[in-house]
Amino acid sequence: MNLEARFARWARGGQSRLALFAASFLEATILPVPIELLMIPVMLADRARLWQAAAAVLAGCLAGVAAMYLVGVIAFETVGAPVITALGLEARYEAFLGYAEDNGVMALLIINMTPIPLFVAALGAAVSGLSPVTVFGIIALTRAARYFGLALLVWLFGARILAMLENLRDRPRLRLAVWAAGIALAAAALVLPVIV
Repeated sequence: MNLEARFARWARGGQSRLALFAASFLEATILPVPIELLMIPVMLADRARLWQAAAAVLAGCLAGVAAMYLVGVIAFETVGAPVITALGLEARYEAFLGYAEDNGVMALLIINMTPIPLFVAALGAAVSGLSPVTVFGIIALTRAARYFGLALLVWLFGARILAMLENLRDRPRLRLAVWAAGIALAAAALVLPVIV
C-alpha cells in the first residue's frame, strides 16, 4: 500500500480528528505553526467528515486558548513569560499587550489577521484583564469562521483539487514543481511568523 493510500485510510479513521484536535491545541499553546497545513490534506482525504475535522480543530484551539489564558491569570511569571522568552516573542508580546490595553476587544479581532501566535494573544488578554467570556467568544467566532470557511472551500472545490492532483501523476516534472511550491509555501508559513 502506498503512502497516499495509507494517509487516506488514516484520515478516514477516528484518529485523524483526534490528531487535528491535538495539533490545534499545540498550535494555540506552544507551537506557532499554521494548522491549515494539516487540515487541508485531511479534509481532502475524507471530504465526508470535513465538518468534523473543522470542529476538532476549533475545539483544540479553544482548549489551548483556555489553557494559555489560565496560565496568564495564574502563573504568567513562572510559566508564560519563560515560554515567550524561549520562543523569542518578547517584542510581539509587548506589542500585543500594549495594543490590547489600548484597544481591548479590537486587539483580539486583529490577532486573527496577523502573524502573532494565538498563545501570545491569550496570555496578553489574561494579563491585560480582558474578560474570559469576551476572549473565548471572539476567538471562537473568528476561528470558527476561519476553520469552517476552509471546510466550505474544500467542500466546494475539493473534487476539482483532487482531480488536478490526479492529473499530476502523469506529469512528473509538473508534480515536482507543485511539490516544490508547496514546500516553499509551507516553509514560508513556518518562517514568516519568526521573522515578522
